[in-house]
Amino acid sequence: MNLDNNDPLVSVLIPAYNRPHFLKIALESALNQTYKNLEIIICDDSTNYEVKNMIQPYLAVYSNLKYFNNAETVGRQPRMNHNRCFNLASGEYVNFLHDDDVFYPKKIERMVEFLKNEEITIVTSRRSLIDKDGNVLPDASHTRPISTIDKIYDGKEIARKMILKRRNFIGEPTTVSFRKKDIDEPGVFMGRKYRCNYDMATWATLLLKGKFVYIAEILSSYRIHGGQRGRKSEVHKMALKELKYLLEDGVKAGIIRK
Repeated sequence: MNLDNNDPLVSVLIPAYNRPHFLKIALESALNQTYKNLEIIICDDSTNYEVKNMIQPYLAVYSNLKYFNNAETVGRQPRMNHNRCFNLASGEYVNFLHDDDVFYPKKIERMVEFLKNEEITIVTSRRSLIDKDGNVLPDASHTRPISTIDKIYDGKEIARKMILKRRNFIGEPTTVSFRKKDIDEPGVFMGRKYRCNYDMATWATLLLKGKFVYIAEILSSYRIHGGQRGRKSEVHKMALKELKYLLEDGVKAGIIRK
């Protein structure tokens, strides 16, 4: 795809943390997009200089790549790094890219096609699961395709199903593209800030505002490995508590009946 002066700017947001080997793969998948009007923002929350050193040769070549190092690491609150990326974005559309995930080459191009329709506020696609070596894993219950064809849905109905099923079938941040103006702060739904269900809260806010698109083609990969942050027992307890909050806030939003 050649750059058209009318192509909207898309911000690809990469929160980075101590994983230069995975980040290199993620970054190159962003640089290799067929859609060219991109800014790529890396916010580095690492506890060492490995990411900073790895990124220097890329900064010398790509003028659309921006690197920011956190003066103080956010540690056990990684979503703060997501929000810093979001606040630095200047694109009309945004798409997070976790530093251990991968974009397929046409990901942004395919999603922008739909976002040009103002009625659509959130676009996702099928994604694959991969291991630390990039081998494709079987689908989990939440990654199974929800349609065999590209399809547009009523956003409120999808939000209702997501909350009632207590399952993020829409996808992780890497999977989803949306319009920046439609979100004041990621991770907030009905005025409540979410920590473990940050993604679902963000998607619910977007779904209330318009239509939802599911692209049946696999456009990204979500990596499963042993180096992901978070204490599982604590995260699980908090996630269950927040699922109850999502239900309460869904009632307040008028998409779920008591």
